[in-house]
Amino acid sequence: MINEEMTFKKFGYFSSLLKPHSSKRVIGNCDKCGKVRESTKNDYCSLCQSCGSIGKNKGRIHSEEYKQNMSRIKSNTVFTEEWCKKISISKKGKPSNNPQTRQRGKNHQSWKGGVSPLGNLIRRLQENKYWILSIFKRDNYICKKCGVRGGKLVAHHIKKFATILYEFLQFYSQFSPIEDKETLIRLAVTYAPFWDINNGETLCEDCHCKTENFRNNKVTINNKEE
Repeated sequence: MINEEMTFKKFGYFSSLLKPHSSKRVIGNCDKCGKVRESTKNDYCSLCQSCGSIGKNKGRIHSEEYKQNMSRIKSNTVFTEEWCKKISISKKGKPSNNPQTRQRGKNHQSWKGGVSPLGNLIRRLQENKYWILSIFKRDNYICKKCGVRGGKLVAHHIKKFATILYEFLQFYSQFSPIEDKETLIRLAVTYAPFWDINNGETLCEDCHCKTENFRNNKVTINNKEE
């Protein structure tokens, strides 16, 4: 029960004048134990947390007869090996009820036959992380444009990464970027233009957004590529 007198003394208004879903604070007494507590009007409950949690957060209260019947059913249920095999066979080939599983792989709306862009895979290589870190260390974590040190930094390609990737595919034109993707990734590890630190410079996030090829490159924030 809301205590109007205490509410008015502390907050200067009566709860009865507030809207039902008001976020203003009120003071009330628990209907069961009389404990005084404070809450917003829209969250107010007639019982305090201690009294309200009894039987409330422990699931539905069942009778002893119901518990005994459930116990008897469970004790008589035997999941034999034959029964498990039948269930397994019946579920094969059927879509999963888990929404996360249904949206993976071929079931995802963006599925393109299992082909991830080659450029994205090259950027995930450990060599690319070393390339970024080497540029930051060489430039002492200072933006080459505005001179700001630290903060949100980007290892910016002076020569576009897309251009280097195109030249790489031309050099290894005998391989398909789809069918021979794994081979091209192994070759990318030793392809020097990808990892030339002279082709990179440290920029802060603001200066990087002003570069000509900003939208053709991924952004590295907090010294991490995204």
